[in-house]
Order: sequence, then C-alpha cells, then structure tokens
Amino acid sequence: MLKLGMHVDNWRHFDVTYEVPCQFAKDHDMEYVEFGTVDGDYFVQALGYNPHIALHSDPLKLKQYL
Repeated sequence: MLKLGMHVDNWRHFDVTYEVPCQFAKDHDMEYVEFGTVDGDYFVQALGYNPHIALHSDPLKLKQYL
C-alpha cells in the first residue's frame, strides 16, 4: 500500500512556521512529515517565516506537532 507524506519545504513560499504543515498533515491523515533543517540559527526562520527547524531544537517539542 502506498502511504503519502510531505516535506515541509513545500510550504516555504507561504512564509509560515513548521506548525502549519504539521497541522495540514494531521488534518489529512498523512503519516510522514519530513522536516527541513537549519544548522545554527536562521534570521527568517526565527521570525516565523520559514518552515525549517534548527538542529538544536527540542525534539520533544517537535514531536507534539505530529
């Protein structure tokens, strides 16, 4: 059986945080979400305009979105 997932980079041009694609995935019963990552801090991501996550983010906090 084919299972669909998505990469949060699909949402990059919408200027949203990673919470938005995670909620979309939940609403559409997608089992897999692939995060884009940033090594260090990225100014645009810190303002909430990029769905990627910093590698130093708390993994337990990220898990609650899934």
